[in-house]
Amino acid sequence: GGRKWSMASLRENLDNVVEERVNSFAEELAGIALGGGAGQANHPLPPLYIGRDYASEEAFSDYIDVSLAAGFDYSVLPLYDDAHGRQWLGTCPPGVDAAKEAGNRFLHVSTWSNSVVGRVQCSFDFTEPHVSEVAGEVPAGSVEELLRLAGEEGKPTLKEQALWACHLSLPAILFPPPPMADTRLLTLYSQKVNNILQVNSMSNIWIEVPVAEPTPSPSASASTPVPAAASPPAPAVPAASPAPPDAALPPPIPVPRKDNPTWNSWNVLRCLCDRSNHVFVALVLTEDLPPESDLYIWVSEPVRALIIPQRLFLTNEFGFPVLPTAHQKFVIKMFELNVQIIVRGKTPETRVEHDPYQHYLRYLQRREVHISSQDAFEQPYYDYLQSPLQPLMDNLESQTYETFEKDPIKYKRYEEAVHLALTDRKDRETVTVMVVGAGRGPLVKCSLRASVSSGVPIKVYAVEKNPNAVITLHHMSRVCGWGDHVTIVSSDMRAWEAPTKADILVSELLGSFSDNELSPECLDGAQRFLAEDGISIPYKYTSYVAPISAHKVWNDVRAFKDRKNFETSYVCRLRNFRELAESTECFEFSHPNPIGDPSKINNTRYRRMTFVSKHNADIHGFVGYFDAMLYKDVYISIRPSNFSTGMFSWFPLYFPITNPLGARVGSTIEVSVWRCVSSTKVWYEWNIGVNGVSFSPIHNPGGRSNSIGLFV
Repeated sequence: GGRKWSMASLRENLDNVVEERVNSFAEELAGIALGGGAGQANHPLPPLYIGRDYASEEAFSDYIDVSLAAGFDYSVLPLYDDAHGRQWLGTCPPGVDAAKEAGNRFLHVSTWSNSVVGRVQCSFDFTEPHVSEVAGEVPAGSVEELLRLAGEEGKPTLKEQALWACHLSLPAILFPPPPMADTRLLTLYSQKVNNILQVNSMSNIWIEVPVAEPTPSPSASASTPVPAAASPPAPAVPAASPAPPDAALPPPIPVPRKDNPTWNSWNVLRCLCDRSNHVFVALVLTEDLPPESDLYIWVSEPVRALIIPQRLFLTNEFGFPVLPTAHQKFVIKMFELNVQIIVRGKTPETRVEHDPYQHYLRYLQRREVHISSQDAFEQPYYDYLQSPLQPLMDNLESQTYETFEKDPIKYKRYEEAVHLALTDRKDRETVTVMVVGAGRGPLVKCSLRASVSSGVPIKVYAVEKNPNAVITLHHMSRVCGWGDHVTIVSSDMRAWEAPTKADILVSELLGSFSDNELSPECLDGAQRFLAEDGISIPYKYTSYVAPISAHKVWNDVRAFKDRKNFETSYVCRLRNFRELAESTECFEFSHPNPIGDPSKINNTRYRRMTFVSKHNADIHGFVGYFDAMLYKDVYISIRPSNFSTGMFSWFPLYFPITNPLGARVGSTIEVSVWRCVSSTKVWYEWNIGVNGVSFSPIHNPGGRSNSIGLFV
């Protein structure tokens, strides 16, 4: 809710969680790396919150009690309802003993903020086809009347109901679906929502959006009944849409339909509300699902809840409700994104201890959602923005080293690469291995193990500039008995004068975008002490780029409220996002550098990449990946198409743009990236264009907002 954390305390909490999970993850993967089974770590599922939105004649307090008893976590209740003499939510209806009602639990603020979502009342369905069929002039006041929540004289407006929800400290307000057939109505609707955002500081707004265009409601006879033997509630009987007000409506202005009108309407509303981070989607599952390209676009949108009408459930052979296969698949995806569920329908005539619909949904989550050790480790980092490391300017902390050292997949691949390289040098009496950027020694250990397994004697030089890590290296040498096999050098590899040439140069200087931690500059500087026939591990690495839609992380960047943060790249385990096209190659670096002379090497780069969008979406920037060839065919990768399963040392790099750009299926997306180098720093500049007509500005010109320093 409204709790605010300082960055320091948030980071401390995150580090504590990660420390606990990384140990568990590393232990399980270490077993895999040593030839053991995959293991079945029992990681708890994320909580699944299910709400109840049933048509009912119960008193508010009874409704909440019944919901909790039936296994629901919260209730969806109308903010204003005049049926059966009721008034504002939380007030006593006429004729009820006020003294009796005043003591009920449902009036407590803690109940409002934890157990209730408010639903605004509106007697007009903007999504019905009749909206687009009405023409004529707009009489004075008819639009305001149309947008009144009850549509009748004396009933509260949308704004009045929203303010009441804020007064009650409700966490969210559920709004009716926006207009889809008329941009004028959609603009008016959005203006009302936008005004509420200015006065409501407590409650988030959930906008109902169907996954497919509304179709006529099926009759009650078409509903699938659930046998009484299973003790379920009766199937939903959808309420008929109220008749429109007598006042004439504005003439229709068709919304351009690009395959997905429901998403288009949401996107227009979101833009008109300035992409507020207080406006979310309450997605309504429909009987007919759209094509998968339209359906799964919602994984990158701010979907807070998925509404499932009871009429969508089928009845299995045991008499219990189940969802059709295609609906199940989408619901499972929403589970994985921690989206809440709301079951909408009719209250059963008799109370049940456990509602069969929510019981089935919880069973479905337990059956289909599995939290692997890697998932458990990564969860605290989902859509969490981090600044990339600057190992040349900063000396890393012991905790950072320790986290990376627990990655058994990365070091297993490095050990394989060193083993193969040593095998190719078997004709030599002793092979000189130089580990540059040795840290606390994991690559030294890999090299020594590879020496034993290959039977090739080695002499290791461990070069490290961080004086604190050097202390640890000396301790490691004494404890592990490295003796004369390892010489520890406290120096920047670019300045060190090596006493001999290296047969094998081993490093792990890669960043999430391959070169963003200055591996090219470091290895070019160290190349002078590599023998002419020497081997560099890695010998090549490549960065990749893909345009993405990622509303969540983009809004997090915008929350900083300055240009600098939009001109900064972020390490981020992206979760709530979607690639709009397959990633493609950006920059490539090879070692040893064929130019040879460091004074003539130029690591500036420019690449312009063209993509064809596979989806309708807003572009919020692009994501960067990398893969690296260590030796021969041994590689490591964070690119999705060839990801090194189980490796957790790197998350992707997110490059935001200041203002999202709209793309449609088939749109041409152009991404330009510059890698710029000066005598003191390296920085990236970037921009995105769509169809050659809309462009973002070039971000971070001259490295004005973000750069990577070449020196301490």
